[in-house]
Amino acid sequence: MKRILYGLLLFSYPLISSCQSITINGKVIDENGKPVPNATITIKQSDKKTISDQYGIFTIHNSLLTDTLVISAVGYEITEQPNNERGLITVILRHSFKSLNEVIISTGYQDLPKERATGAFEFIDNKTLNRRISTTILDKLENTGAVYFDRRNGAENIGIRGRNTIFANASPLIVLDNFPYAGDISDINPNDIENVTILKDAAASSVWGAFSGNGVIIINTKKGKAGQPQLEFNANVTMGQKPDLFYDRNFLDAADYISMEQMLYAKGFYDNDINNTISYPILSPVVELLVKRTNNQVTDADLAAQINALSKLDLRRQLSDYLYRNSWNSQYHLNYSGSSGKYNYFLSAGYDKNWAYLMRNNNERISLRSANTFNLSSKWQFSISMVYIASNNSLNNSGTGLVAPSGKAVYPYEQLRDAQGNNLAIPKDYRLSYLDTAGNGKLLSWLYKPLDELAAANNRTALSHALVDVGITYKMNKNFNAQLKYRYEKQTGEGTNLYNHDTYIARNLINLFTQINGSQVKYQVPNDGILDRSVSALNAYFVRAQLNYNKSWNYLHEVVVLAGAELQQNHRTASSNRIYGYNDDLLTTGIVDYVDLLPTYDNIGSSRNIPNPVYLSDNLNRFISVFANGSYTYNSRYILSLSARKDASNIFGVNTNQKWVPLWSAGLAWQVDKESFFKNNWLSLLKGRITYGYSGNVDNSLSAYPTILYFSFPSLVNQQLYANINNPPNPELRWERT
Repeated sequence: MKRILYGLLLFSYPLISSCQSITINGKVIDENGKPVPNATITIKQSDKKTISDQYGIFTIHNSLLTDTLVISAVGYEITEQPNNERGLITVILRHSFKSLNEVIISTGYQDLPKERATGAFEFIDNKTLNRRISTTILDKLENTGAVYFDRRNGAENIGIRGRNTIFANASPLIVLDNFPYAGDISDINPNDIENVTILKDAAASSVWGAFSGNGVIIINTKKGKAGQPQLEFNANVTMGQKPDLFYDRNFLDAADYISMEQMLYAKGFYDNDINNTISYPILSPVVELLVKRTNNQVTDADLAAQINALSKLDLRRQLSDYLYRNSWNSQYHLNYSGSSGKYNYFLSAGYDKNWAYLMRNNNERISLRSANTFNLSSKWQFSISMVYIASNNSLNNSGTGLVAPSGKAVYPYEQLRDAQGNNLAIPKDYRLSYLDTAGNGKLLSWLYKPLDELAAANNRTALSHALVDVGITYKMNKNFNAQLKYRYEKQTGEGTNLYNHDTYIARNLINLFTQINGSQVKYQVPNDGILDRSVSALNAYFVRAQLNYNKSWNYLHEVVVLAGAELQQNHRTASSNRIYGYNDDLLTTGIVDYVDLLPTYDNIGSSRNIPNPVYLSDNLNRFISVFANGSYTYNSRYILSLSARKDASNIFGVNTNQKWVPLWSAGLAWQVDKESFFKNNWLSLLKGRITYGYSGNVDNSLSAYPTILYFSFPSLVNQQLYANINNPPNPELRWERT
């Protein structure tokens, strides 16, 4: 009997012991041994919870040996761990940078948790960027509200927290993968972008010194990650409706516009233009009709009938039919990424084709990218990335600019095509009544037909952009490492705008300088096409040496310090010229006299030079910078940050001591939500901060030395070449400070 009871006792011991309640004492740390405060520890079977303290320590009473603990914390992967009979547990949590609540921001020099930052940052993750489909990153940024867009005067300017400069460039600094991006931001394929960080105030952006006065946009591209290889492909097709030109309710319709013209004509407003037989300024069709009625060339009935017909016209309908269309944007992107032991890789290829809502305006882009990281040893890491972008743009339609008479408003009753499908002429530079008889058939047609011009336009731009980044990191110990990074950026662009023999610009210049003597016709401008060409080039170099130190101790203190120096050079060249008498089929050209003042046909205006739009520019900017940035965090709650930088440039002051620009910032932050007295279930983050500092702007158009601008044509006074003072000397010139 005793043996039976003893056997039953042995058999039931595990069950009895598992039902015994114990007290669990544990500690939550990360993979670096640092305590994780405010971690949530939950008993999976009973949903009983507790939270770790500032040292990562926690206690749970009345737990069972069969319980499983679920440990979670913001910014870390969720971990499950079984209980043990001793009730002593150490839990290791691994960081999860994919957490939506934990934000890792980038300054271009370092990555840090947003909660540890004292400056004003705006972080835009990949998911937020992808809320809007677009072939440019600017459109995706507009969707986030992090930057504002100013599209006045037809330009697209972006800004951060308003304008902080008077004369210098008001655009924020664009940083792509840790270096300033010298090219056009719209060339970057948005499918290659992982995230964007906006640096807003001085404490955030002053690390960029004399370039950061308007804020900084940090763009980080996608990299290869540890794990199985991944192949991703996405295709987007976006269709947009043509603009609704009838949306503007303040549009002055044809009938009201004609009434205004009739009133102004009666008051003599147009008399000077009507009586001008030298330059023959343009008159609207209604004013021409009123002139004919005054000269008894039409009857009152004819005048009324024609004005009544014009008053029923609406240019907006013709613009919508013949100049605008529904837009169509297509985007294709393929990438392959992964890791092979000590090698991480990312390869991508993209193709974009866009048809704008203005007819005959198109653009296409091909982008190739490779990013590779090699972990050579436990101390050495090498990275290299390459980007190549090629784009072609056609810009043949200027919208309402195509139908606007020179120096005049668009007439709401202008007609581009008649009911029979014939393209119609509108006033351009001279009165139509004068052009009807000018030259008596010996001149080329001087009429301007917008739809003919649209069909004949041939304005193209081709751009190629190559970028190479190389970096090497040496890890001296777990707290200290050194980095050396280098970037080379090259961009070339070529533009051609061909005005063939049938275009108005070619015919107008040919006619303007044509001399007729009896039956003889002399062309001062060759009787053929005109070709405008432009070429631009950018070569940029960047090199940076940087030391990084990161140390924490006693679970209370953390110090992060970086210091370094960098050099950069931007060399931009551009040129443009014009070829007269150009024949695209025969590749022939003509010779013109650019020097002498030539008489114009019928002396329309004074004698003048044949236009010679030649342009040459060569800009070389060099910068050298030294910088340091540090922060101290106490008890994961109290943060102090300091930053200092000095920039020198070949465009700053004349004297050596004026070439250096000192800028600095300081900040304090307090993580209130991590205090023991803060017990709030609905507010996950409460932070107070105060910052002060200086950032700067560089105005590349100014110089400490006097500069002059040469003109390629002679003075009208003495026929000598001349120049204007473009910039007076300013030896004290340094920078604009914010």
